[in-house]
Amino acid sequence: MNEVTNYKLNEAKFNARVAEFRQSDNLATLRDELALAKSLIEDRLNSANDRAACLPLVRDLLNTVGALVKANHTQELAAGELLTKDAVRILIKEVVSIVTDELRDIPGWEEIMDRICARLCKTVETANNKTPETSKLGD
Repeated sequence: MNEVTNYKLNEAKFNARVAEFRQSDNLATLRDELALAKSLIEDRLNSANDRAACLPLVRDLLNTVGALVKANHTQELAAGELLTKDAVRILIKEVVSIVTDELRDIPGWEEIMDRICARLCKTVETANNKTPETSKLGD
C-alpha cells in the first residue's frame, strides 16, 4: 500500500483512505473541500457539550474556510469562470461592435443600437453573482 509521503499518519486507516483519494479519478474540488470544512464546523458546534473547548478547532476551521473561499475565487478567476465587471464591459464593447457591423445596412440601425447598448449597460451594472453555483458557497 502507498503511504502518504508528506504526512506521517499514525493510523493505517488514514493512509489507506488517503491512497483511495489519490487514486480517485474524481478529485475533490475546492467547493467540495469548502463544503466539508463547513460541515465539520457545524458538526463540532452541534455535538460539543463544552463549546469553549471546541472553539480553537472551530477557529482553525473558519480560517480554513476563509482560505478555501479565497483560493476558489482565485482559481475561478484564473480559469475564466468568473469575470470582473471591467472584463464584462470590454466583452460588451466587442458584442456591440459585432452587432453594429451586422446591422449597419438596415435603416434605423443607429436607434436599434442605442437601445441595445442601453439595455446591455443596464444589465452589466445591475449584474451580481447571485447564481445557483455561488449560493452553494454561502451556505
